Amino acid sequence: MSQLSEAGLKFELSDSKCLLDLKFDKGVLKMPFFLVHDSTERYMRNILAFEECHISDKRSAYISQYFTLLDMLINTEKDVSILVDKKIIINWTSDANAVATIVNTLCKNASMPKYNAEYLSLFKRLNDFYENPRNKYKAVFVHEYFNTPWKKVSTLTAVSLVLFTLIQA
Repeated sequence: MSQLSEAGLKFELSDSKCLLDLKFDKGVLKMPFFLVHDSTERYMRNILAFEECHISDKRSAYISQYFTLLDMLINTEKDVSILVDKKIIINWTSDANAVATIVNTLCKNASMPKYNAEYLSLFKRLNDFYENPRNKYKAVFVHEYFNTPWKKVSTLTAVSLVLFTLIQA
């Protein structure tokens, strides 16, 4: 997700109470809140196992699809922090790294779901957003020149020096 947020993807808390109700429009991904606590991993693994065993049409495996998407969005504790700041993830574990680990390991041994049309469209639109050259170059620029405070300061200083030089000339 760091790459997506660097590319300009915005996250907003959805009013929906349904965890699976994800909306993407004009660079904004709206997601309902997701509460993470000490038992979350156990509960979710049980739901995923139930889905794996009892749902014959894998396009109806909505929980697996949701966690596959969440796994694609969350790679580091920085990604978790972005979602916590937007109130999309409510972290009762107080450890962002633990949340990232839980999300990244949930679907490890599950069979890959066949995506229903809505989730497939969402995946495609998110990928298209990132692959858009303007957004991709923005992500590279932000990552290369603004990912640490020192890089921000040095980049802004260099730009200021160039501008002052041009003004004096």
